[in-house]
Amino acid sequence: MLLEVKIKNFFSFAEEQVFSMIPNNDLKKHKDVLLRDKKKPLALPVVAIYGANASGKSNFVRIFNFLFTLLTIEPSAGILNSQYFLYDKKYKDKPTEITISYYISGYVYAYLVKVKGQYIVSELLTREDSSENKTIIFSRNGNIQDGQGYIYDYDFIEDLKKEDRYIEVLKKLTLPEKTMFSTLVNNNNDNTDYIRDIKDFYIKLISGYFNNAISLAKYSISFDRFEKDEKFMNKVNKLIQAIDVNISSVKVKKEAVRNPNIGFSNTQSYIPRFVFLNGEVELRPELMQVSIGTQVAFNMFLVIIQVLENGYLLVIDELENSLHPHVVELIIQIFYNKKINKNNAQLIFTTHDTSLLNQGLFRKDQIYFVEKDYKQASKIFSIDDINNTDKDNFASEYLTGRYGAIPNIKDIEDIFDE
Repeated sequence: MLLEVKIKNFFSFAEEQVFSMIPNNDLKKHKDVLLRDKKKPLALPVVAIYGANASGKSNFVRIFNFLFTLLTIEPSAGILNSQYFLYDKKYKDKPTEITISYYISGYVYAYLVKVKGQYIVSELLTREDSSENKTIIFSRNGNIQDGQGYIYDYDFIEDLKKEDRYIEVLKKLTLPEKTMFSTLVNNNNDNTDYIRDIKDFYIKLISGYFNNAISLAKYSISFDRFEKDEKFMNKVNKLIQAIDVNISSVKVKKEAVRNPNIGFSNTQSYIPRFVFLNGEVELRPELMQVSIGTQVAFNMFLVIIQVLENGYLLVIDELENSLHPHVVELIIQIFYNKKINKNNAQLIFTTHDTSLLNQGLFRKDQIYFVEKDYKQASKIFSIDDINNTDKDNFASEYLTGRYGAIPNIKDIEDIFDE
């Protein structure tokens, strides 16, 4: 379960900002939806993030894509580059810093990475038990030496320190553009508890889905499974039928891609075929005749089922894109339902849909805002961080500016004044 994210000097985030999925146990509302280990509440299942356009919401989503790239892309690809805060030149010479914490098997694992340009400046992976005893799994700290680039100092957990030759192999494999985290996970067959846990941590970091709702269709692995796994296909079909779009079923198969200029090309891709019912007559329209909202919902359900099965994190930018508020509410309720969300999957989404704030869906610690200060630096905070917010009418409080994070609309008559 994701517990916390800290970010510093990343796109529009200048100084350290903290985003927490750890529930405030003093809040009485919706305690039944909290994710637990046995009976202990540990994490929030869903968090919604609001804010004006260009406030930095999408930059928050980019954190997860950045970590995915950092941990999975080979350094030789040359595509990694830290994205420092642009609006103050002093940040150009500082590293981007990200810390992410997960609860796994009774421990809190925290991974800190600092990146400058395309190089890893430092890393730290720790494990903390229920008594708050913290153990360093590994640390890596780099310094630039003239003519030699980055030279690193390392520290490892005692079990690894005993294996001198293995440690040297790890160091040799970990180039300045590559993380020790990924090297350790991909070059260790040990079956000790902490190795299993950090592999699980690593898999959860790289296997979640972090994207815009409309572009989820790129996960062709989902289409491949939909075509071959009947049980999976039935689950998706039942979900798409549940949102009342008059669809009896959806089928997916590889077909030649149709280009409007040249006709059918040699390229094949998975194409969903929607079957509609008109009375007792089945209709099979071309994909371009199916509404964008229906296609988005289908792609979303493909992903959601796999997220639920594996206890992954789903981070979506503007979840409401092309979806009715009732469909968005259905998705939230899926993550709340203990019978469905058996593996503690989590959902974080950005949105402008304030109608969700009127449904009694959220606790105060589940609603976050992002806004920029006068220096154009993004701040992220929850309603629970604001004093004197005992009211539950979150929508009206937000729209009247009680929490901030709304656009400052100018007088339009001045714009058109000739």
